[in-house]
Amino acid sequence: MENTEKTEKKILTADVARALIATAKSGVLIIPNEYTEIASQAFIGYSELRVVVIAGVQEIGMGAFAMCNNLIMVTISDGTKYIGTEAFAECTSLYNVEI
Repeated sequence: MENTEKTEKKILTADVARALIATAKSGVLIIPNEYTEIASQAFIGYSELRVVVIAGVQEIGMGAFAMCNNLIMVTISDGTKYIGTEAFAECTSLYNVEI
């Protein structure tokens, strides 16, 4: 018997991003494993973000974190297969990206 079960995509949209930002402590955001994709521009311009940990996400959309001027560190899990164009564009304080 074949396993025909497909993994459903769960996209982290701008609306979800707003809710997550509201719960972030001291500018540290851990993206829950339940999301498979971060939508394009989902977190654009959030100056509250300082550290982001992305685990379980397979795709990071175009400009997903663009203009997050206080973002200094990003950790991306090895399961991430695609990082969109300008995903971290104009993140002027970003100095550490771990993949």
